Amino acid sequence: MSRWSEDIIAEVDRTLIKFGVAKDKVDHLLSEMKEHFSDAWVEPGYKELVPSMKNNEKDRHVVAAAVKAGCEVIVTTI
Repeated sequence: MSRWSEDIIAEVDRTLIKFGVAKDKVDHLLSEMKEHFSDAWVEPGYKELVPSMKNNEKDRHVVAAAVKAGCEVIVTTI
């Protein structure tokens, strides 16, 4: 099962726009993700874990969300 947080989705939003995807298409994609994969959202509480993560500072929110969700694997590219 995929898992993501608001911080991860914000990063996806910024990256897609940076690569030239139209804002309305990005908004539509993220809206569909929220509607059809509502169980993928990491519950509140991961942000408190961010300071204790030892990986690259800009990626700590990803690991914190994975820890909070009990993930065994993190995939950052496909």
